[in-house]
Amino acid sequence: MGTKILLVDDDVETALLLRTRLLKTGYDVSIASSGPQALAAIERDRPSILVANHNLPLMSGVNLCLHIKAQKDRPFIYVIILTDSDDKNLATKALDAGADDFIPRDCSQAEFLARLRAGERIIRLEASLAERFRLESERNHFKESVAAMEQVLAVVAHELRTPLAGLRSISEFLLMPEAKELAEWDTFLMTMNTEITRMAEMVNSLLEAARLNSGVATWHWGSVKFATVCAEALDVVRPLIDQSKLTISSLCEPDDLEGNGDSDAIRRLVINLVNNAAKYTPAGSVTVSCRRLDIQSIELRVADTGKGISPTLAPRLGEPFALNSGSVGANYIQGTGLGLAICKGITAAHGGQMLIESAPGKGTTVIVRLRSDLSAAQSTGQQDHIIRRISA
Repeated sequence: MGTKILLVDDDVETALLLRTRLLKTGYDVSIASSGPQALAAIERDRPSILVANHNLPLMSGVNLCLHIKAQKDRPFIYVIILTDSDDKNLATKALDAGADDFIPRDCSQAEFLARLRAGERIIRLEASLAERFRLESERNHFKESVAAMEQVLAVVAHELRTPLAGLRSISEFLLMPEAKELAEWDTFLMTMNTEITRMAEMVNSLLEAARLNSGVATWHWGSVKFATVCAEALDVVRPLIDQSKLTISSLCEPDDLEGNGDSDAIRRLVINLVNNAAKYTPAGSVTVSCRRLDIQSIELRVADTGKGISPTLAPRLGEPFALNSGSVGANYIQGTGLGLAICKGITAAHGGQMLIESAPGKGTTVIVRLRSDLSAAQSTGQQDHIIRRISA
């Protein structure tokens, strides 16, 4: 079939006559008799060219054109306005509204077809430019991804190389016949186990962060009971902290608060945020709270009374290994940053956003706002879903 054309005219006989002529020249033509009908036909048939009479019921041809051109996410439609009037102001209004051509109804068939062919050339040009823009965007994204991966791999190599060298030295020592008789035997074994566990967790977290933020994660969508998820998350964290110095608690309002999402992912989100909070709160409290913001949003808060975050670190929060790349001594920050990177991916999949509010010495509050009305996970994309408000 030829190019799809939508004729919009309340004069049915005239529209049918024009449709018959265009069908004979190879075009694929459909008809609508009003602006609202035209909008429905555009969604259904996806025409490349729209030919609309200026005088339409309910919505003029100019207003129809304005509506179509305002929708930037729609594929390009070449709009031609037809009129019986010689009013130059009308032509100006049509072109200002975004119309691509303005044709008197009494023009010859040869001229009308020539105008359509000109429109087809512009449509092909628009499609070519859109494809070039898409390819250029993909190429730039690929370059950025490769550069980011190279940076992460370099830091990962650094993070793994040092402990691996130590483990090799320890293992070589333990293989010596006389080593079993030394008092340090058990200490060295415990050190090896601790380092191996730490490196395994880092590798697993790195893989999970890459999976979540690349858009290829598998999600298990369903109803989430937030009070249950928060309680289960705290049960995981409590054995890992010194409960004589740090208390963690949760509050969900109402108790039966529910929304759509992935329960396991949200549980991991809470575990990571509470772990981070506990890491920088040697003594004090960590509080998890959740509430409904509106009919489509639920808010999770993790607030601690810990050290807070320096303003100089704020821009790099959520980037794996970013804070420790090349840092030594007092500038070295505990942790890899993978936990927050994982949280970012989970938040994005739930159509949400994360806000970090902090001040050095005054604690940190992480606010996560999730869509609770989604029927499936959203594309994580490359957008940064973290907002950072760090006070001096």
